[in-house]
Amino acid sequence: MEGKDAYVWPTSLFIYEEYVILTDAHSGRVIILDKELEYVNSFGANGLGVQLLNFPYCTIVNDGDYFISDTFNNRILRLDASGKLVEQIISSSSKFNDDINEFIIYPYHDEPYVYGTLEGIPASLFNPLMDNTQYEVLSAYSLIDLHSLDSQKSNYTISLCDYTAYTDFPYPVPYLEQLYITWVHHMQYKGKSYYLIGSPQRSPFMYIFNETDKIFSISDVPSLPIWRTEEKLESLFFDPEQEIVHRLDALEPYTNAFIDLLEKGVPRYEAYIQSFTSYFSLFSIGNELSAEEFDLWIKRLMNSNLGQDFVENLDQSEHFAKKYFSGLINNEYMYNSSLAWNMTEIFLVRTLSGI
Repeated sequence: MEGKDAYVWPTSLFIYEEYVILTDAHSGRVIILDKELEYVNSFGANGLGVQLLNFPYCTIVNDGDYFISDTFNNRILRLDASGKLVEQIISSSSKFNDDINEFIIYPYHDEPYVYGTLEGIPASLFNPLMDNTQYEVLSAYSLIDLHSLDSQKSNYTISLCDYTAYTDFPYPVPYLEQLYITWVHHMQYKGKSYYLIGSPQRSPFMYIFNETDKIFSISDVPSLPIWRTEEKLESLFFDPEQEIVHRLDALEPYTNAFIDLLEKGVPRYEAYIQSFTSYFSLFSIGNELSAEEFDLWIKRLMNSNLGQDFVENLDQSEHFAKKYFSGLINNEYMYNSSLAWNMTEIFLVRTLSGI
């Protein structure tokens, strides 16, 4: 289906009088159908706003009012029959900003699980050999899609991480997974260019790529929804930009240590291990990471054929990084029988090669 009567991932049905009330988490809408399952009305949408939703999973109706479980906003909404807010029940630790402008996530050309163009994000972030004028960067379900503007060229899909690399790994560094809506945000801070990857659902972490110095890192974020609007990051609960600035400040000593080692002639791989082991250890699940364990984590994440080729030839890292990114474009990249690129591996290749 397309348009107003479309649904992507129906999660509950509730029968009320002669109507069927369908809750669709992935469109964020409550859809009212008649007894013949024909469209009657709908309200809601996934997005940023007091009356908007964040992947609602269930709706019931009582005395004409709709009670909606607004899952990732951690609240229950009570709406009247017209969809107007009557009441919201929020956990005591959460306070909503009622003044924030509404921002709705729309499907990209009615494609399921694709949530729109990430304006201002270049395809070359994920592959330095790509022509930015030829691709749109799209937000998708746990993915980033690179959509070709030329029908004769391939589209590409980027997964957040190769999760099998974490199987039975004793000291895992956190990774992003199941980020229903994936956003990428660019910001300048202290003369450096950063790209942030996160979601308004599920994850208490985000990826950070320092484009200026070519450094990949991970950071925690408040476990409340952060949305990327067309201009900035916003939340109904707090100021995301301020929280991120604090985290970039925390990264600065490790970045400076990495740069100092490079200036002394230390190879990028060794410099990364020496300067960032203690930083990643802050987020490790389990005991504190040693340099040997951090080294194992990196090499284990190089799980594709091209990634393994790269990490086995670190003495020629720039040459093999170009071979890696050329191979991505030419569909020579394989892991787990999938052609989806691996974002974590991509950022590690960029970090360890400096391209």
